[in-house]
Amino acid sequence: MSQLILSVSSFGRFELMALKIAQDYKYLGDDYWHWSVWIEGPARELNQVKSVTYNLHPSFRNPVRRIDSRQDNLRLESAGWGAVTLYATTLDKDDSTQRLQHDLVLRYPASMPKLSPVQYLEEHPYGKAVRNKK
Repeated sequence: MSQLILSVSSFGRFELMALKIAQDYKYLGDDYWHWSVWIEGPARELNQVKSVTYNLHPSFRNPVRRIDSRQDNLRLESAGWGAVTLYATTLDKDDSTQRLQHDLVLRYPASMPKLSPVQYLEEHPYGKAVRNKK
């Protein structure tokens, strides 16, 4: 989903921005994914970005992460158990900022067998842990 952001430049002008957060992920098993996010947009706008600060869910270790490496479009790599909403603030070379938001999407591979609720409680590691709490 593309986001159009209205930004106020350091000169007090309103500008239409087309930057967005893009993502990729890989399922690792046991309800755990490796994922990455980065900034996409027109080259002219990307070239103005000096750094991006990603704000992850508070359950992450070091939930505020600043990336200023221009390689891979300011990519952040991480891993986790569930989908979250990510927030990011880009800092441009003229010290203006843009705020972005992205709902991280993590899907199971299509080839994974589907478990019924009973099978889940009996076979899946997390299901076993829930069942054993009773």
